[in-house]
Amino acid sequence: MKFRPFVFEDIDAVADLVRKMWYCESPDGGPIDEELAMLLAKIDFAHYLPPASRIEVAIDESDGSILGVTSARIEGCKPIFSDSSSIDSYVQDCISKAESMENGRKALDLQSVDFADTERFILENTKEIRTELQLFLVSEKSRGTGIGSQLFERFLKACGDNAASDSLVSGDSASACASSACASSAGARFFLFTDSTCNWQWYQRRGLVRIAQKMSSDPKIDLGADKFIYADIYVDKPV
Repeated sequence: MKFRPFVFEDIDAVADLVRKMWYCESPDGGPIDEELAMLLAKIDFAHYLPPASRIEVAIDESDGSILGVTSARIEGCKPIFSDSSSIDSYVQDCISKAESMENGRKALDLQSVDFADTERFILENTKEIRTELQLFLVSEKSRGTGIGSQLFERFLKACGDNAASDSLVSGDSASACASSACASSAGARFFLFTDSTCNWQWYQRRGLVRIAQKMSSDPKIDLGADKFIYADIYVDKPV
């Protein structure tokens, strides 16, 4: 196994990890068309890309497959993709294909509402924390192998290293970066969003603290999942 920066050509492979994690069934609990599920997963992952300043993937050297990924948005750091036109085109192509499918428009609308609800929840509860671990995902076959822990530790080290050097990433680099914002007035270097469909207990075992929660109220808005925000151990206002 090796770690390397994400490149745009990885987008479909990472989206497939997203599909297997979150798009295995329709919002009503029934089966979902696999082609539609993949399109939704592509849109889902792509929405992390424009603000991301650090994305790293773990690679199986035997076959080149992606075993896990971390994506981070760090205050003061330039986005990896200074030109988002390729991302925009990619998303629009996925939307057009989904709209042409049965139940595609409905699925897109539900996804859009959930995105907006999640964004409001994050903005309301993280105003003083500038660094976000946007996505942390490990393939099913890799869970329990330590790959997730390595990815997470590498993210933490990248934040620490770059906070110390106060360096900035160039627009065409996927290297880690951070700024003095890694130590915010809220007492947290970073936060992450997760929900009840994920192994949120893992973050608690790592010492992160839940600073906000939003319990599911309407599947048409939150897709039936409880939503949580965790921050690192320096936060002093647990729920």
